[in-house]
Amino acid sequence: MTGFSRCKRIPAELLTTLNDVVKIMNFTKSRATNSRPFRMLCEDLGSIPVSLLLHTEVRWLSRGKVLSRLFELKSELQAFFIDPPFHLSSSISDVLWLKKVTYLADMFCKLNELNMSLQGESVAIFSVHDRIEAMLKQINFWI
Repeated sequence: MTGFSRCKRIPAELLTTLNDVVKIMNFTKSRATNSRPFRMLCEDLGSIPVSLLLHTEVRWLSRGKVLSRLFELKSELQAFFIDPPFHLSSSISDVLWLKKVTYLADMFCKLNELNMSLQGESVAIFSVHDRIEAMLKQINFWI
């Protein structure tokens, strides 16, 4: 079981997508035989974000960044996985899977924004309460 199994409120289908994203990113980044050619491919294609985020057991903020980065680099990853076979490489071309990645990236982005707005020395308990209440109403609206 992965560290993401602790996210009990994420539906199993989305949790599987999240775990697949992490596996793809870690496969590409964790091995020098993969990360160097991928970086060169990104440079050749003129991609701005030429590095991937290596994701291990990290906080929620990192999960959102990993999801966003995969979506930003999906074309480069599709081109990269033509040569080194990887069992999840077909997912990057699957429209339904990419929709789930986009949904997760958006949700984690909103949670990251909330998290950051709750921090700081000048944050009052009343504004924290209001922000949390507003987020709960927004989530209920989305549901």
